[in-house]
Amino acid sequence: MSEAEKHRVRRAALGLLSAGAAAGAGCLSWALHEAHRYILRERVLVLPHVANAAGELRILHLSDMHLLRRHRAKQQFLRELGQRCRPDLVVLTGDHLSEAGAVGPLLDALAPLADIPGLFVYGSNDYFAPVLKNPLRYVAPGLFPPLVEKGEPDLPWEEMTAGLEAFGWIDLNNQRARLRAAAWDIDAVGMDDPHIGRARMPRPGEATDALEGGAAAEGNTGAGREGRKNSGRGYLRLGVVHAPYRAALAALMNDGAALTLAGHTHGGQLAVPGFGALTTNCDLPLRYDSGLFDWPCGEDAGAERGAGGAGSDRDTGGGRAGERLPLRGDGVRVLRGGMAVNVSAGLGTSPYTPVRFLRPPEAILLRVRGGAD
Repeated sequence: MSEAEKHRVRRAALGLLSAGAAAGAGCLSWALHEAHRYILRERVLVLPHVANAAGELRILHLSDMHLLRRHRAKQQFLRELGQRCRPDLVVLTGDHLSEAGAVGPLLDALAPLADIPGLFVYGSNDYFAPVLKNPLRYVAPGLFPPLVEKGEPDLPWEEMTAGLEAFGWIDLNNQRARLRAAAWDIDAVGMDDPHIGRARMPRPGEATDALEGGAAAEGNTGAGREGRKNSGRGYLRLGVVHAPYRAALAALMNDGAALTLAGHTHGGQLAVPGFGALTTNCDLPLRYDSGLFDWPCGEDAGAERGAGGAGSDRDTGGGRAGERLPLRGDGVRVLRGGMAVNVSAGLGTSPYTPVRFLRPPEAILLRVRGGAD
């Protein structure tokens, strides 16, 4: 090869390296920006078995805030949600903190919602501060030994609990509660974080009446539903858990939940164009990294429904054997049977990986409607 040809090869190689470096820098810059591009999603869930005379139940679902004191824009976003959404119920699904000093800012940011009924459960980062981890643990966990969990919590979860309960919100960690919101009676059951082995399904008799005249004790019996239908009130059995492990979702569905709210996954946090998320950080299939979907889903739904392919945000029944993939954007989903699951991509990240790509931080207004005449 002549010197001139070698020079051309070197120039081409340098050009490719420069283009790759520029593309990588551009992606990193956007990922850092997207981590603070807060979005309010709006989804409608229709429950065909519920009388539609009750009107909508507007649920504001917040998850994985991972708040630091310096997150001023996130705190302002939270403060404005009450006026933007006008919810009937607020549900927090865990991982609220990333440092001990964030409890005060968290409560201040949520204070405009304090006159609205609320429920909350916790995730690992409500008990334990985040630690630096090898990112490969999330995409190939089998290559690494399990992390040793800390003994005693090092975050002030008890202080946070007292503050949230001062709003009148209900601690639903391994608890049940009955409450009313708008024209709806709600039987709620919550589980502490399965990701760190704290989850326990509470016994059926462990419900707490949050309001006088709360939901009737007959639960999900046919007679109970018929009585509420005749009264013109809606009725919802609601499950709440931080990490949507299959066992937790199955337990909540078997308990009678028509809708379960969860977080934890961050939507994979980083998604690859044409492929999707690289991890759910639990045992859900990758295509269920976030969004509103039916449970059972995929392999858990049985061979008659099969396993789906690439995701879609439209409620068109894509995938093999009619499997409906998650509704990740705004839209309408009608529950066909089983249980609806809304997995939030969350509002934050670990302070050690402050990036998102194609999975922006989100709050979700879930508008639940009856569908029966």
